[in-house]
Parts: sequence; structure tokens; C-alpha cells
Amino acid sequence: MLEMADREFASLANEVDLYAKQIHKTAQTGKLADAEITSLSIFEYFKTRPDIPQLKDPKGLNMNAAIREWKKFGLTTIQELDSLLTNDLVNKLNTVAPSSNYMGFARRSMMYSDIERFFSKVYDNQFHGIHVSTFKLLTEKYGAEEVNSILKKNSLPINNPIAKSPKPSAKKTS
Repeated sequence: MLEMADREFASLANEVDLYAKQIHKTAQTGKLADAEITSLSIFEYFKTRPDIPQLKDPKGLNMNAAIREWKKFGLTTIQELDSLLTNDLVNKLNTVAPSSNYMGFARRSMMYSDIERFFSKVYDNQFHGIHVSTFKLLTEKYGAEEVNSILKKNSLPINNPIAKSPKPSAKKTS
């Protein structure tokens, strides 16, 4: 029984390796556009976009969540993702609202692209505030009145990035 499970696992591992090699080869030929959005295809696609910052995701959790959200937004192929990530958008993300992880990058890209679609198709109370830099990015495109209205409708406050300073410690008496 264990030998059969071991063979199945080895077969699955081989299939994943073959898929990774196929995606890598497809990316090298510049024909990645029709590839389905997966962690491997995104990794290869981002290699072709030096304007997209290296995003941190040591365990792969953020990328998988970002993929789920991009798909809820209606993106299924790298070509569709590439159409969303215009040079103008990536430049704005890098200068106005930089992200250090896939989730922030994905959410900001979708909100900037189509804020109404993001909040109607993707957002489901999975975060509880919006960073002030994201607010600035969105108001540059949509105006403060529209962004404030959408945030209020979704009960999302604008998070202040300035951390509260710690309270001074009580003086010791000798």
C-alpha cells in the first residue's frame, strides 16, 4: 500500500516538474500570454517585467491568495493579467503605493483598475482598513468623494501609517 502511494507521489512530482519546465520554456519564447494564472506562470511573467518589484512571500500563501482574488476579479490568463498591469499602473503602484507582498500588489492593482468591480466581485471583508498610500493612489484616479463613499459603504477606515509612540516608562525610585 505504501509503495503504491509512493509511486503516485513520485508521478505527481514528475508532472509538476514537467509543467514547471513547460511554463519556463513558454516564457522564454515570449508566448506566456495564453498560460493560465498559476504561481509558476506568474513567477515567470514577473521575471519579464523588471518594473514590477520583487515581492516577498516566503511560504507562497500570499501568491495563492492573490491568484484566487485575481480569478474572482475575472482574470484567468497571463495575457489578462498583463492587460491589467499596464506600465502606468505599475509605475503608480511603485511610486504612490508600493507593496512588499503579492496580496497588497494584487489588491491595489485591481482597485486601481476597477474599484467598483473589486468591491462587488472580490472584496468580502477579508481586510479591515485601507492604507493611506492606497487611499492616495485611488483618489488620484477616482477622486476623494467616490473613494470615501466606497470605503464608507464597505466599513473600511483609512489606516494611519504612523505608529503610536510607546508610553514613557515610569521612573524607578531608589
